[in-house]
Amino acid sequence: AQYSLGRMYLRGDGVDKDEKQAVNWIHMAAEGGLPVAQAEYGMRFIKGDGVSQDAAEGAKWLQRAAEQGHAVSQMNLGLLYLQGQGVEKNEAEAARWCMMAAEQGLASAQEKLGLMYELGRGVQKDPVAARAWYVIAESRGSSRAAERRTNIEADMSDDQKHASDVQVAHWQDRHQHAAATAPAAPRKSE
Repeated sequence: AQYSLGRMYLRGDGVDKDEKQAVNWIHMAAEGGLPVAQAEYGMRFIKGDGVSQDAAEGAKWLQRAAEQGHAVSQMNLGLLYLQGQGVEKNEAEAARWCMMAAEQGLASAQEKLGLMYELGRGVQKDPVAARAWYVIAESRGSSRAAERRTNIEADMSDDQKHASDVQVAHWQDRHQHAAATAPAAPRKSE
């Protein structure tokens, strides 16, 4: 409810538009442990949006959300580690957080992870894995991943492309199986 009220104040939806009130309510929701509120509050510090810009404070809030499995926060935290913004630069840690988001199906994280494998940033350089992540991201609508896949394929053998396709198939099988075996959401009673 606190986060929803904060968003209402941001939009002026049923209340007078008031960014200060909005940030206050979002902060309360973040303190209460709501990952989406922690993510938004953290990004506000990164951007200096409604609060004083403080990348370290932003990273702290993003990490709280990321540790709860919030995929966008995992990706954003990975980018902070990659750039050394608000945290000590650590490309391996960046790759770890991007991998978590990519495994949840976040196309931007999948594309970024492909690039990290292509360049050897935070992971061992591996064009086969890079192409696999590009293919996965492309299948989720990433046009940048499609471009990167096309570029990397120019230097790959047919055997490497096949090995990459096998990685893609394994990823898809794991994720289709996980979706098929996930418990159904409880029904709301009438």
